[in-house]
Amino acid sequence: MAYVIKRICNSLLILFITISFVFIAGRLIGDPALNMLGSGASDLAINNLREAAGLNDPLFVQYVRYIGGILTGDFGVSYRYGYSVLPSENLSEIAQPVLDIVLERIPATFALAGAALSVAVPLGIFMGVTAAANPRSAADRIVTVLSLAGVSVVQFWLGLMLIVLFAVQLGWLPTGGYGGFSYVILPALTLAARPIGRIAQVTRSAVIQELSKPYIVTARAKGVPEFKVVYVHALKNASIPIVTMIGDELSALLTGAILVEKVFAWPGVGLLIIDSLSRSDLPLIQASIAVVAALVVTVNLLVDFSYRLLNPSIRLGHTGA
Repeated sequence: MAYVIKRICNSLLILFITISFVFIAGRLIGDPALNMLGSGASDLAINNLREAAGLNDPLFVQYVRYIGGILTGDFGVSYRYGYSVLPSENLSEIAQPVLDIVLERIPATFALAGAALSVAVPLGIFMGVTAAANPRSAADRIVTVLSLAGVSVVQFWLGLMLIVLFAVQLGWLPTGGYGGFSYVILPALTLAARPIGRIAQVTRSAVIQELSKPYIVTARAKGVPEFKVVYVHALKNASIPIVTMIGDELSALLTGAILVEKVFAWPGVGLLIIDSLSRSDLPLIQASIAVVAALVVTVNLLVDFSYRLLNPSIRLGHTGA
């Protein structure tokens, strides 16, 4: 229990530091009101926005108000989202809360990350186990090449190539957008390339290490079928590093979907961050990054707590783990 409390406190501290850094960085890059309106805006319009958004207050007052708002679920309101003419009166009465905007995009991001992970996990594990069960074979070399290619490929480029081949040339799939099953195939494959490679590499290494242990020799001597030796005994005991990698890749999928969502016009949080950056909508940027950071921290906590379920002999928080 002490370890669980310690991990939760550490995660909350990391989340607090991330939120604070984004807040400070947003002020260091320039005046938020001027960045959003542009250099051609009148002094009156800039002053109206500063006053409505509370940007005329001292930085420390803004920071305390921002942290206090987050603790109550209030991330502020969007400067630009939801209307075409910048307000000159009370911003909070007509603008849309940024948290509502971000939460509307979460299901799309989860759907894309889930589809990519559902492809990456079984395929990566199968490739890794196949390579480990046949070391220095043709299958092992093929898996090594494919995994290195998946880890090394640039997702932005891969997405464009898949669009050119399957959408433009063959016409099998749509070029982008959000809809039925056909719309998720290309972005999910693009996003799954890297985790497939990394999961395959970690699985291969972990299973090879397990296959060299005495209990595997004993199981084989007793006549246990090779399939059961590899896929039941060895893979089960190699699950800790594999689960760690899967959790790490899930976090990477949530944060790395930004470019993929942009390429395929996928209406998730990643595309929202890019749009808010182009609009210089600081509250929306802060809320989007805070929500993504909270999701990543939560995933890492769940991975840590899953270790005990996979291996009851592990005592969380001890060096033996």
